[in-house]
Amino acid sequence: MRWFGFGWFGFALMLAGCPTAQETPEGRGDVASVQVLPDSPTVEVSPGFPAQVEFTAQITRADGSVEESTEVSWTSSNLNVGEIDLDGVFGSTDATGGTTHVRATYLGVWGQTTMTVVYRQEVEADGAPAGAAELFDGSEVAGSGDGATLLYPLDQVKMPRNTPRITFMWDPGPVCNLFRLRFRSEVTQVDVYTPGTSWEPDEALWHTIAAANAGGTTTLELGCVAFHDDGAGPVVDSDVLVPADPSTIHISRLDAEGSIYYWNASIGGVYRIPFGASEAEEFYGQNNYGHCVSCHVISPDGSRMAVTYDGGNENLGLISMDAPLDDGQAIIPYAEERHGNFKTFSPDGTRMISSYWGTLSVTNAHNGNHLYDLDLDFLATMPSWSPQGDLLAVVMIDQDSYDPAWVASFHGSRIALLQVAEDGTIGTVPEVIVDAEDGSTVYYPAFSPDGEWIAYNVSWDTDGTYESWNTYDDPSATLRVVSADGTVGFELGAANGQGNLTNSWPGWAPQPDADVLWLTFSSKRPYGYLTSLADGRPQIWVSAFDLSEASQGGGGDPSSPPFWLPFQDISTNNHIATWGPN
Repeated sequence: MRWFGFGWFGFALMLAGCPTAQETPEGRGDVASVQVLPDSPTVEVSPGFPAQVEFTAQITRADGSVEESTEVSWTSSNLNVGEIDLDGVFGSTDATGGTTHVRATYLGVWGQTTMTVVYRQEVEADGAPAGAAELFDGSEVAGSGDGATLLYPLDQVKMPRNTPRITFMWDPGPVCNLFRLRFRSEVTQVDVYTPGTSWEPDEALWHTIAAANAGGTTTLELGCVAFHDDGAGPVVDSDVLVPADPSTIHISRLDAEGSIYYWNASIGGVYRIPFGASEAEEFYGQNNYGHCVSCHVISPDGSRMAVTYDGGNENLGLISMDAPLDDGQAIIPYAEERHGNFKTFSPDGTRMISSYWGTLSVTNAHNGNHLYDLDLDFLATMPSWSPQGDLLAVVMIDQDSYDPAWVASFHGSRIALLQVAEDGTIGTVPEVIVDAEDGSTVYYPAFSPDGEWIAYNVSWDTDGTYESWNTYDDPSATLRVVSADGTVGFELGAANGQGNLTNSWPGWAPQPDADVLWLTFSSKRPYGYLTSLADGRPQIWVSAFDLSEASQGGGGDPSSPPFWLPFQDISTNNHIATWGPN
């Protein structure tokens, strides 16, 4: 008789203890291999229907003899998909799919096999006819121009595992009124049926899809049919229309960490949200402090934030992150009426550099004391300190290309590096790593968290006026990345997309995910059908920067199509995002 659960043999082992080498019966140490059976099994689970697999271990000895043994210890590598007991009985969950390595160990020799758990679920959204799946049993026509078109997310998008609230959106086309979203991977088979033109999974289902496919991909096929109800039930009026090829969603292996701080320009404040949460809160701004807070940067340790109040060229502030509304704890309070636009902190957080009318000023970030201005023979702005502390990236501007009426308007700029000595002395001789092409402007340099790359913007002179050089929201702005030594550069075509989308204000997440860095930026691109370029409202987007692709040198595109950060209020202007510690 076989016992399930804890098992009589496991109980006996607890009483007797594991046998030592001296206690091993004669010949039992002569083990050549251990084989786990069944080999590479696959089981299917669905809500309310877990699976169970009974594993056995075959022991092959040095003389070639084979025997089945129960005197083995069992382990399973992925507890998310289920657990294995002392008798080798694996019981799955009914909530997710995935793979796990099932291992049997006998006298120090082990063998293992890989088990695949496939999660299946059918979802009928509100308004879908009963038995909607049966309406898709007909013949399929691929690539028809009458089919539905997926608008969001974009094909080949990469996103962190803990990205919340994905809203799938599509153009229904001229024929269909019932739609099927089909998610397919080695471990996930989910079909969703809905009459709508968007669908948002609940938190549990999206977690199931994302977690099961972490470090891999799932395809998404949007199919559709036309149907009517003749009173007795639904009747199909068309073939099943499917795309020529499904879309692909890449899920990162890890959760993204840190919080995103961004400027809600419509409300005049900095908002904060831990990545993975769904609701942002106003952190510091017009509504809770009484002044507009815009450009901002966070110290590497997350203790202080440098801000600009009331727009460009106005008051500079340096505040405590623990008590932003308490002027008594501010390092540089609003009332001090110091000025500064773009800021950066040293990696140890002890110094801050700010720019104002082309001058870079160094400040003690602990007490707010002004230390000195850099003695440069050129105008400089938009500083970014490298994580290693040895380099300062700046934008060099010629005097005759600077609009005296607006700090963010210039052309013919260059991105240069200033050396920083071990004692903190900042050099004044620039090394140009990005030279502007004729009619272009380069700006907003930002070091990646590994210090190997610098993201920046380039835009183009469209009409010869200062307004066309406005780095704040130039429609022609696109994203580029250059290596910190200036030898390799990329235009991020997948992130930029097509057309004048105002792809501006690049910034990096503080931590990489394996070989991916996350790059935030603001853009006026459409978010499905919920916003349009005519609205002129920037929103915050995130693209993956693939380090393995970038390491192969220039000529490729290490970026992925971006995803929209799903906590934003689409009725407001959101941009200037900083990804800092929680």
